[in-house]
Amino acid sequence: MLALAGTSASTINLTASLFASGGSIGASATGGGRSSGASAQAAVEISVTRSSTSTLAISAPTPRDTLAGGLKSLDASLDHLLAKDGDAQGSETLDRLQFLLDSLQMILKDRDLSSSDKIAMFGYLSDVATGKAPPDEAKAAFGKAMSGVADRANLPPDRAADYRTLLGTFATLPETPAAASAEGVVATVSRAESLSVSIKGTFEVMTDKGSMTAEFEFSQEMVAGFSAAIGDGEAEIAALSASRSTLSLHISATSAYRGGANAGSSCDKAA
Repeated sequence: MLALAGTSASTINLTASLFASGGSIGASATGGGRSSGASAQAAVEISVTRSSTSTLAISAPTPRDTLAGGLKSLDASLDHLLAKDGDAQGSETLDRLQFLLDSLQMILKDRDLSSSDKIAMFGYLSDVATGKAPPDEAKAAFGKAMSGVADRANLPPDRAADYRTLLGTFATLPETPAAASAEGVVATVSRAESLSVSIKGTFEVMTDKGSMTAEFEFSQEMVAGFSAAIGDGEAEIAALSASRSTLSLHISATSAYRGGANAGSSCDKAA
C-alpha cells in the first residue's frame, strides 16, 4: 500500500486605521452673543484576513472514499461559513429525510434485491423515520446491503459521497476489504482560499445645539476552492464557493438648550 500526504497553509492579516477631525466651536456676535460653529471627527478601521490551504494525497483507497477525502477540507470551510446558530435539530431532520428519500428511491429501482429483502429494508427505514434505534445487527446488515445497492445505482461521485456519509450516520458501514487497497494508486489535490473583510466606522458632529453620532460595521466573508481526484485513467473535479455579508448602522442625536433640560433621540437601522 502506498500512502503520501502533505498540507500547506498560510494566513495574512492587514489592519488599517484612519482618524480625522476638523472645525471649531466659538463665540460670535450673532444671536445675542450665543456661540455658533461646528466640529466633526471620524474614525474608520479596516481589517482584511486572507488564508489559503492546500492538500495533496497519494494513496490507494476506493474511488468513493477518494473523492470524499478530497472534498473534506472544502466542506469544512463551507460548513463553518454557512452554518446557522441553533439549527442543529433542523439539520438532523433534513439529513434523516434525505437519507430516507435516497434509500427508498434506490431500493425501489434495484433489480438484484428480492421482494423479501426490500420489505425487510423498508422496515428498517420505517424505524429510522419514527426515531427508533435499530439494533447493531440490523444496522450492520442494512449498511452492508445498502452499500451494494448504492454501488449498483451508479450515483454521481458527489452524491455517492454524501449518501455514504448519511449511511454511516443511520446505519453501520461495512469494512473496506483489504484487497481494495491494491486496486490502483489515486492522487487527490484540493485548495481552499478564504477572504474576510471588516470595516468599522464612527462619525460625530458637534454644534452649539447638540451632537449627532453614527456608527456602522460591514463585514464580508468569502470561501472558494476546488478539489480534484485522479486515478484509473479518470478525473473528478469539483469547484465550490460561498459568501456572506452583513451591515449594521446606528445613529443617535442629542440636543441641549440654554436654561432648559436636555433632549435626545436615537434610531437604529440594520441591513
